[in-house]
Amino acid sequence: MAMTASEIQTAIDKLEAAKIDLAMGKKTVSVGYDGKTVTYKSTDLQTINGVIMELRSQLYKLAAGPRPRRGFQIQF
Repeated sequence: MAMTASEIQTAIDKLEAAKIDLAMGKKTVSVGYDGKTVTYKSTDLQTINGVIMELRSQLYKLAAGPRPRRGFQIQF
């Protein structure tokens, strides 16, 4: 299921909050987005960062829209 830009931004915000909670000493943090719930431990900070980067990439693609096609020339 494709997420909207608003849903992606909400998921990023939740994941950023989870990073803060883990940094402040909570042993586990649960985050729900796109119909899923994921529980992270303090050792999962790299995983959280990876998911955030993936979601930001999706958000960037949504904001950029379709890429225009460029023509090409064949020379002999």
